[in-house]
Amino acid sequence: MTQLPSARTVLAPFDQELEGSTGRWRLFHEDGQYKAEHIESNGRAKMATVSLLTGSHHMQNYWLSVGDGWLIQLPWVWWIKGQRWIPVEMSFLRPAPTEPEPPAVWNDECVYCHTTNGYRGADRTASATQSEVHELGIACESCHGSATAHVAHYQSPINRYLGWLNRPVEQILSPTKPTDDSVNVCGQCHGLFAHLKGRERDLMGDSHKPKDNLEKTRTFLRLKPSPLIGKRPVLRPADNQRAIDIGSSDGPLKLAGLSVDGLHFLGGPVTSKRLSVFIDSVSLNGVFEPYPGGGFINVPEWTDKRWFQILDTLGYSGVAFKPYDWNAFWDDGTMRTAGRALNGMLDSACSSVGAMTCATCHTMHGHEPDDQLKPGYRSNTACASCHQNYVDNPSAHSHHPIAGGGSDCQNCHMPHTTYGLLGASRTHRVENPSPLNMHQRGRPNACNLCHMDKSVHWAQTWTDTWYQKTPQTIDRVQFPEVDDPAGLVWLLSGDAAQRAIAAWHLGWDNTRRTGGTDKWLDTLKPVLKSDPYAAVRAIFEQVLQTVDPSDEYDFTKWSGRTTQWLDQLGQNENIPNGHSEMLYNKLLNKRSNRPIIIAE
Repeated sequence: MTQLPSARTVLAPFDQELEGSTGRWRLFHEDGQYKAEHIESNGRAKMATVSLLTGSHHMQNYWLSVGDGWLIQLPWVWWIKGQRWIPVEMSFLRPAPTEPEPPAVWNDECVYCHTTNGYRGADRTASATQSEVHELGIACESCHGSATAHVAHYQSPINRYLGWLNRPVEQILSPTKPTDDSVNVCGQCHGLFAHLKGRERDLMGDSHKPKDNLEKTRTFLRLKPSPLIGKRPVLRPADNQRAIDIGSSDGPLKLAGLSVDGLHFLGGPVTSKRLSVFIDSVSLNGVFEPYPGGGFINVPEWTDKRWFQILDTLGYSGVAFKPYDWNAFWDDGTMRTAGRALNGMLDSACSSVGAMTCATCHTMHGHEPDDQLKPGYRSNTACASCHQNYVDNPSAHSHHPIAGGGSDCQNCHMPHTTYGLLGASRTHRVENPSPLNMHQRGRPNACNLCHMDKSVHWAQTWTDTWYQKTPQTIDRVQFPEVDDPAGLVWLLSGDAAQRAIAAWHLGWDNTRRTGGTDKWLDTLKPVLKSDPYAAVRAIFEQVLQTVDPSDEYDFTKWSGRTTQWLDQLGQNENIPNGHSEMLYNKLLNKRSNRPIIIAE
């Protein structure tokens, strides 16, 4: 929500000084205005006025007017749950910056999804802008379209009378009705896409209207798992093509996909060899590594020219996907970023085969504002319209008692594996748990998010037994940790996204009750309190407020020592649940340091 600053809307205290990586800031309220003064290292001061606010549930951001129409972000965020200011760089899941970074610009991105019919008002090279909005926040027209014809229609007393007779409402879109597709409404913002008319949108606003098909203005990023375990997900050729013919120094090749870590091919040489590939005006040299049915060429770093030429060749001409966009996905191509729910839903059989849309579960009017769910839809009621037999007797399907969360449809089929706003939320990719497959692709599975004290192998064995699946072969050379407690694997060995999701579950009632994880906290404190990612530390602070409120920990006070956890662990002899110090050190020494950036 975007609002004008006032005594009612500003949630943070504006009467203090803040100091951090961007220098010293003095915040104050004067003559009815909220102001921020930046005091530079040379003692000079620059002052700006807060013109807009965004956020009212989790965090509140403050946008400073700096002239020529531009609004930049105050480098401090009011954290509503923590009731304190935090540096903006600590409000995202990302590595700690090594130097000050340029501030976010409200006109560049926020204007499109935090207002109604807002637009930048200048092209991307302009030095000044005249951004415009129809209304601040998400107002009626965002979902229902323009009401001009609707108002004109009901100027007639006859039409008003007919309306009282429960005739259909005329000249207005009602996306919650079965005849309308709420996906085309919500998907305007709640997805990761490339806009096909970006310059036009910047200068004149988005041509998409709620009744329009999103495909006319947007291409959503849909990724598939790499054929190689451990590689990032792949963008396949457009229009369901299997592969695109290209040339190489070894003869013709078939380009089958693009990823941030390289190119995938259909067929090709059967032995490893160095070769050059030719894609229109672009050439690329690398070692072709064959795998069953195809091969891979690693690309350590992409240039814009090579990246966009390959996108064109794959059928995405004019579609400005960027390597940065891959950060939003797990390795199996599942969306892991909050606010991008449509990407997950598009990969769900409930949507692609069934009739599920956003309006199946969500309503914009008359219920709780945080998740905007229909009354009762936190329960199995949400699934009853298609799966009544399971809802009537959930234990027969789930093999769990009704009480305790194990028979709640959403806990198994929509677990909290999406990160955002210093917390976890439910994935919108509705699917069956597959513990081993998900583990191989780095995505936490629903079974072990409750049973964090059990192994992935344990979870896979039970799902195979209950649902009569053929047991999978486990490669214990590549994945020796499948027999270790999954929660510890994610918390100690995992990358920052896995650590964030697992840390959040330490405070979730179902995990605490089922996995007995409260016993882990004393040993995990030195590890999680010194995590190099501020977001992981912030999540753990919230866990401690729930589980151990006597521990008054402040996640922003970090020493910067990335090996602190190894030093402190050896001093703690309380290894719970029979876990050995050897297990902890083994997992810690295998930690993934792959850089992770998730910006919601």
